Amino acid sequence: MKTHDEREDVEERSAGLDDFDAMYDRYSQMVYNYAYARLMSRAAAEDVTSGVFLAVTENLWRFDPTRGDFKAWILTITRNMARSYLRQAHVRHEVSVPKVPEDVYEEPEDESFDEPENLATRRIFAELSEQEREFLAMRYAMDMTNSEIAAVLGISVNAVSSRYSRLLEKCRRLGMDDATKKRGDGSHDRS
Repeated sequence: MKTHDEREDVEERSAGLDDFDAMYDRYSQMVYNYAYARLMSRAAAEDVTSGVFLAVTENLWRFDPTRGDFKAWILTITRNMARSYLRQAHVRHEVSVPKVPEDVYEEPEDESFDEPENLATRRIFAELSEQEREFLAMRYAMDMTNSEIAAVLGISVNAVSSRYSRLLEKCRRLGMDDATKKRGDGSHDRS
């Protein structure tokens, strides 16, 4: 018996390009959020999102619901496109966001990013490695469970839980360090 998600996947597959708008509406924000978390650039995330949906439309016939759900299939395409984008950026010798000095840092146009908690989040994300950003993107942008993340990364659910706990602690420390720097309080320096 097919589960609810499998039925949705089969329906989406059979709808094909006729229902592209519905598929795009359902997954585009998730794909964009994941790409943004990995690449830390709006333009790059938009490029990857466009590429993902182009690849989905060109390869929809290849999707096999017996091998996994539609969300996981799109995630795989998104991960591959983001990796490819990063490799191409390296070949083009582009500078990634974490290497740009803070005084050159360009704020996004969207006013919601100007809220203090969003600016702090962006600064914390800039301090994380690509793998750490990818992990958080799967957890929050893709809304994946620990078992889904474990399956994608090829690790145990316990390893996902441990990695998640350590990563949250690191983000808390980075957030506290950021707040300490703003106050000018040197009592938390690690010198």
